[in-house]
Amino acid sequence: MSHMKRRTIPILTATALAAALLAGCVESSTQTVTTEEGPGQKDGKGGGAMGQGGGNEGAGSAGLDKSSDTELQEMLENVQDKYKQDTWTDEEKGLTVDYNIYVPDGYAGDCTLPIVFFIGDATTAENDVSCSLTQGWGGIVWATDEVQEKNPCLVVTLVFPEVVLDDHGSCTTTDYLDAVPEIITDITEKYGADRSRIYGTGQSMGAMTTLYTAARNPDLYAGVLIVDGQWDISTLSGLKDVNLLYITAAGDESATDGQTEVKEMLTDEGLTISSVTDLDAFLADDASTKQELEDAVSSMLAEGSLYNFINWKAGSVLTAYGGNGSEHMAAFDYGYKLAAVRDWLFAQR
Repeated sequence: MSHMKRRTIPILTATALAAALLAGCVESSTQTVTTEEGPGQKDGKGGGAMGQGGGNEGAGSAGLDKSSDTELQEMLENVQDKYKQDTWTDEEKGLTVDYNIYVPDGYAGDCTLPIVFFIGDATTAENDVSCSLTQGWGGIVWATDEVQEKNPCLVVTLVFPEVVLDDHGSCTTTDYLDAVPEIITDITEKYGADRSRIYGTGQSMGAMTTLYTAARNPDLYAGVLIVDGQWDISTLSGLKDVNLLYITAAGDESATDGQTEVKEMLTDEGLTISSVTDLDAFLADDASTKQELEDAVSSMLAEGSLYNFINWKAGSVLTAYGGNGSEHMAAFDYGYKLAAVRDWLFAQR
């Protein structure tokens, strides 16, 4: 049964969810925003979900041959079996969402550890629950020893039974999109994670879903990491109250246009943003050059803005694939390869 419907999306800056979160294990902290005058808002168009030949109806992240990514293959071999499968259900609304969850060994469910929610691109929708893990870095990296030793956390990868939103021509959403805050809250409570440290991330469809959800529910997430996606800018004003790191590839025009719109929306509000562009993503694939990229991103994040933006140099996400394919799909993993990016997310409160 499809829950797809066309409707006008209202702008909401807060929901009753905030009260529920404040009743959790640890109360959320207050943020202080430093402001400056920004340039005028551009009269730009909203980006499409397709990206540069990718997006909700692209070949899919699983369509890229990642067998030569030895780091990914090692992660899958060592970590995938540490996830177990579970299901969230709303019987009244007829909604069911499968998910993978990683819980650190020995965790008592005493609300002391944060939780990361990853939502994949549309190729993971209507797919086997394992797809959100095997498709790339975004769902699996958080459970590796490298991450867990520094930032122990629970990890959830949501797998929807249908594409939950689309922006091809008009903004089409489903009942599953509106259910995301409830899904996140229910799973967080079920497994006893810290409600004040819920972190959201996603790529393409998952990026769009996380942008939309964060803007409507700014108290839900302690921070969000957005990777190559965009959404109707008229619905995203609530992002001014969200700790944000937004990563796109220059060759993915729709995602980069969407990123630019968010930048200009924030600077038009007089808010300070930090941004770094023209970075060679391929540097992340070689241990001898990765530190150069880590340093560049760390330097930008050290500026201390609540709103941070990375744009990869055009073509650099395709180098590992011989220059072939869609920058949209190829960019996903690069959003998760840098420790500086992951550490920033866990530092948000």
